[in-house]
Amino acid sequence: MSSNIKNNTHFWHDRLEAHELLSGLMSEQITLQLYQTVLERFYGFYKPIEDVLLSQSYLIPDELAFHQRLKAPAIIDDLIALEQDITLLPLCQDLPDLNDQWSCLGCVYVMEGATLGGQIITRHLLKHLPLLTHNQANKFFRSYEQDVGIMWKSFQQILAQYTDFEAEISVGANQTYEKLYAWLDTGFDA
Repeated sequence: MSSNIKNNTHFWHDRLEAHELLSGLMSEQITLQLYQTVLERFYGFYKPIEDVLLSQSYLIPDELAFHQRLKAPAIIDDLIALEQDITLLPLCQDLPDLNDQWSCLGCVYVMEGATLGGQIITRHLLKHLPLLTHNQANKFFRSYEQDVGIMWKSFQQILAQYTDFEAEISVGANQTYEKLYAWLDTGFDA
């Protein structure tokens, strides 16, 4: 099922992946400032969206163990390691509509799928930003570390229980990609 959702969301996924901030992250000329900017913007999106998902946790299957999948705490740790005051950072107000189980699962699909790319980004960052180490200012993109495959597979197994709602889950995923793109594209004016 996740491959069908991937096909249904490829436009926004590819557009997001090509966003100048994210493509800059993979540049050989990446700077610590650009890395921090990316983290700040991800924090501004992940924090409020995870807060909404937590407040709607009754819409998320228990076996997903969503509390173990939160990414904002890792972003906070990274920003603190970079001496950023997170209380000064704006939070996105234009979030996807997370008012049913399918939109929530679509949103989590986007967030969990990002952990796969995070492994590639981590290798790139460690090579091109030697100030980062495995233990400092690089928790977000490392996410589950060696367990990323296990976590993705367990998410796919849960998702497979909802094949009759693939279209609805795809809508939620597309809306999440689109809102994240808009947040990255407008910076902190969103």
